[in-house]
Amino acid sequence: MNTFIIIGIIILVIAIAIILSWSTIKPMAINYASRKIMDYVKIETPVAEMQISGSGTCGIIKYTYLNKEYTLHVPFDKKLLRKIGYSVYHVNPDGKETEITNQDGIPILITANSLGGGTIIIKKDEETINEFTEHQIVKL
Repeated sequence: MNTFIIIGIIILVIAIAIILSWSTIKPMAINYASRKIMDYVKIETPVAEMQISGSGTCGIIKYTYLNKEYTLHVPFDKKLLRKIGYSVYHVNPDGKETEITNQDGIPILITANSLGGGTIIIKKDEETINEFTEHQIVKL
């Protein structure tokens, strides 16, 4: 009988030690986790910078991803600069709209199918003025 009491006291002491140590470990664990998240954000979040080429027909986007620098060349058309006031949205199959408007001068280079289906619509002053089906390329 005394053995059961001693075992019970040992289990109780171990449980109390775990609870007390968790209150000490928890802040350290949270601090460690937040530092890891910040490190991930620094490494994983691409930082971009855009320039227009000397010919004025190409946007050059320089960005860093996973601590490696990349360059992306995209078409640039000064005529698209006059399209200010237009907004482009992806409408998923459930009807949810997500704005995908690019910087003025850069065309939309993706189809609705690439975004998971649905359509892409162009709005001006909150009114839909054009709609593109899943596989159509957006043209302003």
